[in-house]
Amino acid sequence: MIRAHFYHNPEDALEGLTQQLFKHIKSTRFIIDPYYSIDDLFYQGIFPHTEEVLFSLAIASGETSKQLFTHWRRRHLKNDIWRTINYYWLDENHAPFTSPENNFGEAYRRFFRHTKINPHRIHPIRYDNTLEEEAKRYTSLLPSSRGLVYDPTRRYTKERPCVTAYKSNFHCAILDIDSNYHITSISPHKSTPCDSAKYNVTPHPASGEKRITAGMQILQKTPRIIVTLLGKEKAHIIEDLYYGRNTHLPAIQLLLEHPNVHIFTDNREMEITIYPNHQYVQTTPDDIKLRTPLDEL
Repeated sequence: MIRAHFYHNPEDALEGLTQQLFKHIKSTRFIIDPYYSIDDLFYQGIFPHTEEVLFSLAIASGETSKQLFTHWRRRHLKNDIWRTINYYWLDENHAPFTSPENNFGEAYRRFFRHTKINPHRIHPIRYDNTLEEEAKRYTSLLPSSRGLVYDPTRRYTKERPCVTAYKSNFHCAILDIDSNYHITSISPHKSTPCDSAKYNVTPHPASGEKRITAGMQILQKTPRIIVTLLGKEKAHIIEDLYYGRNTHLPAIQLLLEHPNVHIFTDNREMEITIYPNHQYVQTTPDDIKLRTPLDEL
């Protein structure tokens, strides 16, 4: 299911995204009891034992992620929640950390260098190995969760608890889709390596230079996906999702088939076009409520 959040400007959209991420982190418990099967969890109503462990967050590259890290530094730098997260990257250029082409380097300069986050919880894709060696190494260090319980009832009484009882590498992924439907550097045209459950070496969609990219199966198994669609040049992607167009493209297919997707966009006028009779819910940027959700999506 897709929930769309519409805002007037990029800054408000990034703040809405941030509050949704905080909500995911604060409402999630991780399954530690190995004795129950999926049938037990779903059909017999057994509630598994859980614990609070570090939240695994995967972040895609792109201009929007740079804006997001800058937003976090300006508005949420002193928030202790950052210390409860393990940080991973979904794609990376083969460039030194000092290069503006290196996604982790940009994230470090814009956000991480200003925080007190334990460096061992930040997992960049390294450039000192060959691409093939690093793709294999990074795949091997990915975390594995047996499942999670999303229990928002303590703070968000209108939502119901749910159990995700399958293994995943990350608990949440923040994605960016460009106007040409590239997602984490995966081409709009399917390729076998990117369908795998590991990191691969793929050509950059624009320059053709080889880089490391997470396989599509990693994204498909991530329990929660947050997507940014900032700029009028991405408005057609929202229309495609609403009207079910271009479903053969990996980015569209992923979002339509995934059970839990939140989209944040500054294309507020798109909501009026797609859903003209919607009654607006006016909230402040700091409010975690859905700002004018698009229920049909």
